[in-house]
Amino acid sequence: MNLVDQKFSQYLSSLDDQAAAGMLREVIFSLPEEQRRELIVKHCPEFKLDQNDGQKVHVTAYDDEDGAAWKLMFGDEVVEDGFQSTADAEMWARDNGYIPMSQEPERYRVSICRTGYGFTSIDVMARSPEEAEDLAHDEAGDHSYNEKSSEYTTDGVERY
Repeated sequence: MNLVDQKFSQYLSSLDDQAAAGMLREVIFSLPEEQRRELIVKHCPEFKLDQNDGQKVHVTAYDDEDGAAWKLMFGDEVVEDGFQSTADAEMWARDNGYIPMSQEPERYRVSICRTGYGFTSIDVMARSPEEAEDLAHDEAGDHSYNEKSSEYTTDGVERY
């Protein structure tokens, strides 16, 4: 149970009308965790977390059957598991009242592909626009290009 849920449960326990508190508890806790937390914080600002309310958790990377994954640890106890990145784990920690303490950086090798887009004009003698395009394509390798833009994509990450 996250800290917002804990605070809200304490609040419900303090209500005089426990029948109404029980109904409210059933409705609120039937919602998915993120939706429930957002609803409580939005409509009950007194339940907004102060960073000092949380426990300090460490973000730890590990290898699972699908590759790299990250988990949040409090001491030797796993708080939450299966994140796709350190940033995702830290965001979840903050949203749930924990104070994320990032692990020491690790070395990664990332394969990058740079695709450059260069432009030039080629003058050709042709009988139609289609023939002009074909001739320009044939000559394209014999010209210099002024590169104006590039795209970058990654092709895998390895931890080593």
